[in-house]
Amino acid sequence: MPDPAPRIFFAAPDESLIQAFYQAIPKDEHNILAMSVLDQSAASVVEYARTSSIEVIISRGGIAELLRKTQKRGPSTIPIVQIQVTPFDIIDAMREAQKISRNMTFIAYANMLEGAKKIMDLLDLDLRFVALSSPRDCLEAIFTALEHKAEVIVGGAQVVKVCRENSIPAVLLNASQESLRQACDGALRIIEARDDSRREIRRMAAILDQLDQGLIALDGDGHVLYSNAPADRLAGVGKKQLLGLGMQQIPFFQRHFTSSFFLNGTGKTVFACGDNKRECVARWQRIEPETFGINGLISLDVGREVSARPQTERGDRGHSSRFCFEDIVGTGIALQKAKAKARQYAQADAAILLHGETGVGKELFAHAIHNASPRRDEPFVAVNLAALPVTLMESELFGYVRGAFTDARRGGKQGVFEYAGKGTVFLDEIGEIPLEMQSRLLRVLQDGDFMRLGDDRLVKARCRIISATNKELEEAVRQGAFRQDLYYRLNILRLNIPSLRERRGDIRDLARTFLEKFCAKYGKISGKITPEALKILMERKWDGNVRELQAVIERYVVLCAADHVHLEASGLYDILEEDQQAGQAAGQARRAPSDEEIRRALEEHRHSIIEAAAALGVHRTTLWRRLKRARRT
Repeated sequence: MPDPAPRIFFAAPDESLIQAFYQAIPKDEHNILAMSVLDQSAASVVEYARTSSIEVIISRGGIAELLRKTQKRGPSTIPIVQIQVTPFDIIDAMREAQKISRNMTFIAYANMLEGAKKIMDLLDLDLRFVALSSPRDCLEAIFTALEHKAEVIVGGAQVVKVCRENSIPAVLLNASQESLRQACDGALRIIEARDDSRREIRRMAAILDQLDQGLIALDGDGHVLYSNAPADRLAGVGKKQLLGLGMQQIPFFQRHFTSSFFLNGTGKTVFACGDNKRECVARWQRIEPETFGINGLISLDVGREVSARPQTERGDRGHSSRFCFEDIVGTGIALQKAKAKARQYAQADAAILLHGETGVGKELFAHAIHNASPRRDEPFVAVNLAALPVTLMESELFGYVRGAFTDARRGGKQGVFEYAGKGTVFLDEIGEIPLEMQSRLLRVLQDGDFMRLGDDRLVKARCRIISATNKELEEAVRQGAFRQDLYYRLNILRLNIPSLRERRGDIRDLARTFLEKFCAKYGKISGKITPEALKILMERKWDGNVRELQAVIERYVVLCAADHVHLEASGLYDILEEDQQAGQAAGQARRAPSDEEIRRALEEHRHSIIEAAAALGVHRTTLWRRLKRARRT
């Protein structure tokens, strides 16, 4: 697995200090990026750190002061560890300066001058000092020193650079290896503390997401700092969609809360939610003084739904919809068209047929349609027909009465269509339903009723049916494997869900979402996706679509030894090659690429065997063999 991107940045004044730094801290000991920034503006250095993986900056003297001042004007602050100037550093510089002249002046920023003055007082030495407040003062400070008969200047890199440009003798104030090691240790302690804090925050967030109670934290301006999963669901948005929004920007708040609710230190209100079938109790608690920027907390407790059927008859099996349209990641045109059509379908009661390749997210769409429909507060029951044995399918779908068959429950059992009530039944892999069962399903769709096994009474089916398949049912109808009349009933509203190959522009967002999801699951820190890794993801065929991409990202996170996980090319190659080898071992037939396809792949990837093999979906040794064979012929 590749090394993670650097999280510590040494903003050095010159190359000599970088060499000294790597002598004190070997490169292979810690992953620290060192760069000379003397000719760079402080704003550009800060911007670089903020837009990369940098979490701590090491610097010294004037550069450290400038970076601190620049960050005060920005949106966030990166900790800066300053390299301390020791008495020995100052004495060494003075000894070197005395070789030129005893008439010396010390020019530096205030944070460096304090230590020098103490040493001079202690040694009873006469040394002139000139303080700097910004780089613009450098030349003026040097002229001031020369007016006071200074013959040699002692200072930092900027001072020495200006002196040498003007042929003025100068001695650089170096940092000892011990000072460099201490600064590195300080930066590493900050990183360790941040990692511990992030792990604790993720653990707490995972716990709070499991509560039935919704929680929302607000800052002093009424913007959302945190919301857990139940709160997101109540507000009708996807995960993290509330973050940063003001209350006036959230329809849920506008519907159910007035400004007077937040005027006092505490508050309570009760309102109906979920199509007016559930009672929600909202409580407000102001936090004074603010803690971690949190000014107040809102808790949301949702009561039991009001239903005409007794709870004992209906039961409580946890059948509820978990996803909404905001959970479907992607902004591509093909996906947006599918989502727009699905939103329209959600408001109708007709049967829906979802069609798409395996792994495109058909069940996710079914959940979202149910959640956006008037039936959202009723059960959502998903059944995978391919996983049900034929002998159990009839009893699972339609239920049975006592004595219907040997080992039948004494009180009988509700089937899926009965239990779902006014909710939604999702029949996945509808193409796998046997012919003898199709006529019974047709009656549910056509007449709206059915009979339990062993019963002679009709039960009314009040649910909506959404079905899904990755097969071409029209062909199954032509072959006599699927009833034509059932197909027409299921296919009233058809939604074709695009494959990942048809929406490659969404791969970046999907990969980022999965990286964050699995880093949180396994207690790691989500990093960046490198351009090389993204290129591999964009060029892969993804026969398993989104599900395959998700599996690859999860495996990458699990196998990454570092706590800070960056998605990088070399690690992806290893995982994708393992998949390729496993597929070949299992005898999965793959069409061999043609000579022309190989030639184009090599040209596109600058004759990199590894990249070309990944793009072609073959193992690199396979590509080597093909190339050797081509040379012989």
